[in-house]
Amino acid sequence: LKERGIYTCVDMTTYRRLKPGDGVKYAELLGDTGNNYEDVKTNLTFLFGDIDFNLTGWSKKITLGLGEETQYTSLEMRTVVDENGKNTGSYLSVRDTTEEQNELRREMHKSTHDDLTDFYTKEYLYEHIEKRLKNDNKTDYMIGYLEIANYKLIKDIFGSSFSDLTIKAIADFIQEGTNPKSIYGRLSDDSFGILIDKEDFMSKPVDEKISNFVVRDNNVEHHILIHYGIYDLTADEEIDVPSFFNSAHLA
Repeated sequence: LKERGIYTCVDMTTYRRLKPGDGVKYAELLGDTGNNYEDVKTNLTFLFGDIDFNLTGWSKKITLGLGEETQYTSLEMRTVVDENGKNTGSYLSVRDTTEEQNELRREMHKSTHDDLTDFYTKEYLYEHIEKRLKNDNKTDYMIGYLEIANYKLIKDIFGSSFSDLTIKAIADFIQEGTNPKSIYGRLSDDSFGILIDKEDFMSKPVDEKISNFVVRDNNVEHHILIHYGIYDLTADEEIDVPSFFNSAHLA
């Protein structure tokens, strides 16, 4: 505690430095004794960059690291008042929000991706395709609609486990057969949608693979009946993604 009445409040027992894996304990963050204010300021500045210890009422969000090692922190400098409302000092709150951010990211991913295939959901696929078509007028694109025509029969006869395996097999087929410019998603239980780079599609005939598509699981083997339609986009038509897929479905 200094004359200005500044406290440091940390709500975790460990914190990581900039280098992933190097832990810094609570006692280290506060200095050797926990009462050395200058050490506290030095350690906080080392971890989080420039901090204004003389100004109150501010907040700051910090991101450290990359990928799975990313760590999120919330800093807030708050004023302390007594029962008469008189300013008696201030304190810095340092809060680790990594798990909150990770949970938020997981929830966002779950809302935009199919649980079984991790493909885009229908709405998210439409959004991405519309954005791509608006921003890329140099690539010739096609819309592909793929439907498992006997999906209900497969599920009724072989059960959910085999029908899920079939969906995953179709998803793998789509991923392996498209280039990075393609965008794909799951439109419904038994159908998929794809924005296809026309040049790439023309160089990879898929008719034979689709006609002979078989899924195997131990002793169970079944031919999958696939309906596949293509709608060739033109440069001058208005962007209407649902309409494009309806056209591909009818092709």
